[in-house]
Amino acid sequence: MYKKSRAFTLVELVLVILLLGISLVGVTTTIGWGTQVYVDGIDRQRMLEQSRFVIERITRELRSAVPYSVRISTSCIEFVPMIAGSTYTDLAVTPASSNTISALHDNNYSFSSGDQILLGLTSTIDVYNPIDNTRIDMNNYTVNESGVIDTATITLSGTTSFAERFEALSNKPNRYYIANQSVSYCLNFTTNQIRRFTSTISASQPNLGSASSTALMAEGIVNTSGATPAVFSFADIEQSTVQIYWQFASEINEEPMIYYHQVKVSNAN
Repeated sequence: MYKKSRAFTLVELVLVILLLGISLVGVTTTIGWGTQVYVDGIDRQRMLEQSRFVIERITRELRSAVPYSVRISTSCIEFVPMIAGSTYTDLAVTPASSNTISALHDNNYSFSSGDQILLGLTSTIDVYNPIDNTRIDMNNYTVNESGVIDTATITLSGTTSFAERFEALSNKPNRYYIANQSVSYCLNFTTNQIRRFTSTISASQPNLGSASSTALMAEGIVNTSGATPAVFSFADIEQSTVQIYWQFASEINEEPMIYYHQVKVSNAN
């Protein structure tokens, strides 16, 4: 006699399929959550790396900026990086005139065409729109080597007479700086980018529209306030400390990464 085998009923098959489906949904959801967490982490790490890069870059450049050269607009900051700098020891004060300045040599400097000397700075006007010989084109820079302290003879583009306030005195800093261009960082909230560019030192502050070429420094800059935020500002009356307020986000991570950073211009008077 043969035993009659018992088959699965339709109800049992449906229940098994239902349980397998529930299990599969749970596993798929778990894997999806894990994948999303991983993608979010990678995206946030990318934002962190590029935001750190541009923060470190602008901090390094601002710390070597010429005093009073920082200008701030709605979404741009401009400054003049210092190529070299030291102390001048003699120059022609009115009524005398000369095309040379005697100074202490900056060992890291080598003359290039287009270099300019800046001295006697008291405001941004002295840097960008000089009316008192505070920024002058240089024709040459000659090093006078000695056994102790090397000096330099700075040849100007023309015969110049300086006001009495420029006179080299022992109780004054008598600082001079050498530069040849300005640097700007601008934020574009339409493309969510931070871009850097250089330009000649001029009275009008440049912007992205006037730049011939720019370099992309970071992406993901956003304005979550709904109004134009103060992305650049000064922290003191002397305008020697720059405040940076940036917000970064992406399509994946909508929660912004906020940077509030202060930079002291090391060469500020």
